[in-house]
Amino acid sequence: MAELISMLRPVSTGRPLIRIGGKGDGGYLVPDDLDGIEACFSPGVASTSGFESELALRGMRSYMIDYSVDKPPVHNELFHFEKKFLGLSNDAIYTTLEAWMARTGPFGSDLLLQMDIEGAEYEVLIDAASET
Repeated sequence: MAELISMLRPVSTGRPLIRIGGKGDGGYLVPDDLDGIEACFSPGVASTSGFESELALRGMRSYMIDYSVDKPPVHNELFHFEKKFLGLSNDAIYTTLEAWMARTGPFGSDLLLQMDIEGAEYEVLIDAASET
């Protein structure tokens, strides 16, 4: 686990950062390197989907998951929603990252993971297989 944590640090991509989504919650800085990304996995929907809406304008599908809401706040044909929490088990309320991706794939190119799940990010990443 120490090896994994040592790898979790900012790394220069050589690309400028761009803001996707709003200026507050739901907006994120990402490297301007989105070409070729097939889909975004975005756990933690809540009441905003500005990030995913901007990705949809670029033609990118977003797979969203959040048990605390019934659906994304806006409808978009490129949004795919599942009412579950991302976690460490697979049951009626939770699903693991691998199980969620397996239900939506297979994918043939790069994927984006944008995760804002109130502190559960680390345990989900630690639980995920290195291939994921």
